[in-house]
Amino acid sequence: MRLVVWGDDERALLANAIAGTIALALGRRTRADIQRWAAIAPWPHNARQRLVAAVNEALYQLYGHRAVAVDLRLKSGRAWLGLADLPSHRRLRVEIKAATFHDLALEHWEGRLRAVLTLDL
Repeated sequence: MRLVVWGDDERALLANAIAGTIALALGRRTRADIQRWAAIAPWPHNARQRLVAAVNEALYQLYGHRAVAVDLRLKSGRAWLGLADLPSHRRLRVEIKAATFHDLALEHWEGRLRAVLTLDL
């Protein structure tokens, strides 16, 4: 499955990629208060690798810990996901195995960042 995301800067692009991926997995967008923060480690130096790492960490938290990534912070060369527990009654609609590098496009487009990300189902 392909996901096209936009952002005014890298943080917004990553947050939108995570939100879009989680919305696909759950069948709708989820809003919740942050309950804890989890570091994304290691945090890559390359923007393409950071995009894939951020989405895959959000998927790991969702499927491995039933936690929904609802925010992203970047600071001092590191990244953290703001997480909220997924309510026990919420079902996952689609199993997304991973974000991949297949045909990954990350570019500046009309003053914003644009990414085309392939998700492996």
